[in-house]
Amino acid sequence: MYDSQTRSKHMRLIDKTYRALFKQDKLYEELNRKYFKRYYKGKPTKRYLRIQQLLKEGEGISVEDFEQLLVMR
Repeated sequence: MYDSQTRSKHMRLIDKTYRALFKQDKLYEELNRKYFKRYYKGKPTKRYLRIQQLLKEGEGISVEDFEQLLVMR
């Protein structure tokens, strides 16, 4: 059984919606790793683009929205 199968539908929605907010510190650490490549042959790497997208999503989430979702059931 997968971990996500044991969670309620509400918790899976929270995880999906606020994944970037929960993992922002880890994403910033990954960006600042010693050998992390942002570009290869002048193009941004897929990993770098994915991290940038998740960070942008995390910045768009307000604390009030998060609290409101936790209260909603």
